[in-house]
Amino acid sequence: MKRLLASFFRRSDNPRAPVEWPGHGTFKPNRRCRSYWGVEVDWCGSQTKFYPEAETAQGVQDALTTADTLLDSSDQWHARLKEACIEDGYQIWREDYRDEEDADLSPDQWWDELSVFFVDFDTDGQFSFVMFGADLGGMKFEARGDLSAGFTCVTD
Repeated sequence: MKRLLASFFRRSDNPRAPVEWPGHGTFKPNRRCRSYWGVEVDWCGSQTKFYPEAETAQGVQDALTTADTLLDSSDQWHARLKEACIEDGYQIWREDYRDEEDADLSPDQWWDELSVFFVDFDTDGQFSFVMFGADLGGMKFEARGDLSAGFTCVTD
């Protein structure tokens, strides 16, 4: 039975088949929920998981256009991410996460303490970067946007 199920999930006509992302890895279906596991890629020198917001293999294939666009110009998107995070996320940290005894960091110092936790991407060009700062009071927030408008909001 286990082999039969495994062969079904490998078939290309299966709507929940694994999806190869050339040069990066394979998105495998998460059988517990209708989603796919992420693939770890290099994002500006850091290993970051990219997760497709799709329920089917075809949805993952369609969403790869968004992921490829982000990765193909990652330096430019990273600079835009930094700008959006400093504009909105820095103030969130100062008001909600920073303790009085914590050092008062400049926006650039604050940015250097953050890492991209993971990235979600969708078929229609939308994406979200989930950021995490372990040394910033455990701050976790999301920078959302789309390929045409750039980053549109930062929320915690």
